[in-house]
Amino acid sequence: MKQFRCLRCGDCCAAKYSGNNIGHIPIYLDEIQNLIEKSKKFEKNIKIEPGFVYADNLNKQLIIATFEMSIKGKCEFYDDGCIIYNDRPITCKAYPIMTFHLDGNRKLFYMNNSCRFVLQNPTLYDYKYSELVEIFKEEYKYAQELLIKIKDIQFKILQLETDGIIDIGYLKNDKELYGLELKDFEDFRYENWPKVKLTDLKI
Repeated sequence: MKQFRCLRCGDCCAAKYSGNNIGHIPIYLDEIQNLIEKSKKFEKNIKIEPGFVYADNLNKQLIIATFEMSIKGKCEFYDDGCIIYNDRPITCKAYPIMTFHLDGNRKLFYMNNSCRFVLQNPTLYDYKYSELVEIFKEEYKYAQELLIKIKDIQFKILQLETDGIIDIGYLKNDKELYGLELKDFEDFRYENWPKVKLTDLKI
């Protein structure tokens, strides 16, 4: 079995598959400070915006659960290879192993067929899951950590609502437990609502 090796081709660092040449990398709250520090160190002009957001009707606020880094063309940190490779976001560390949310309880892994390593090794599709885990050992490890992060976000949101601290409408079956993208909240009802990070709320 071949062991996965990043070819540093930059394909996954580009937004060419997005249709408008602008892509987004999910950034978790505990990754923000590191990215800001790295952008200052390498003098990169990165753009980080809220990613998934919950509308808290009880406190009239928007709860930011994740951020996302916008990419126009190529990632700012790509220069013939990732210049922050060891400190890149966990989504990048897991690639080409991706997570797919089938529903609120079942989470699946899949192999991104846009990865050049995968394209160069089509026999990978003949391997069993247990064999792929060995081939993409580090990537599966990070993908599992990624799922834990997602689960922790959902658990905290649900616990906050159960305790009556927030109201996103989930317990009343008005909303799904998943956060929505900020653009989904861009209407007059929320224009004056302050934004708070999920980490600022205590259970």
